[in-house]
Amino acid sequence: LVLQLEKQYPADIGVISAFFFNYVRLNPGEALYLGPNEPHAYLNGECIECMASSDNVRLAGLTPKHRDVPTLCFMLTIFNISFPQILKGFPLSPYITRYLPPFDEFEIDSCILLQGASTVFPAIPGSSRDVLVVPANTEISLTTASKLQLYRAGVSSMFFQIL
Repeated sequence: LVLQLEKQYPADIGVISAFFFNYVRLNPGEALYLGPNEPHAYLNGECIECMASSDNVRLAGLTPKHRDVPTLCFMLTIFNISFPQILKGFPLSPYITRYLPPFDEFEIDSCILLQGASTVFPAIPGSSRDVLVVPANTEISLTTASKLQLYRAGVSSMFFQIL
């Protein structure tokens, strides 16, 4: 792992962090729970990272972005030396699996639909919003039982014309 990171991030001091982290490989359908202020790095593959409300994103290495090492070192939680909790999720329907982290701020539903299949996401009570993430190069078709307003965000199509 260290040799791979050194090739990807030459001369980056963050490469040595691989000696201190738990190296975790997730299988499709698995999720990982990390508590507040636990250092982590996402190396490759496709994932969704969800965080509770905070202002504690600090970068210290393995990134071309601004690094704030002193603040990161001050706020780190280094007391949990156990292996991170892997969440398997539980089925809500034939197509939907729910993942519940060990707190009440949010939950994640994963939906895998076969071509031509459909499912219903029941409304969630309260004033929260749903965020749906659709993998790249996936066309979706929607129908609704009542008025529906959606917002779509993504990389501008102009970006791909430049390449």
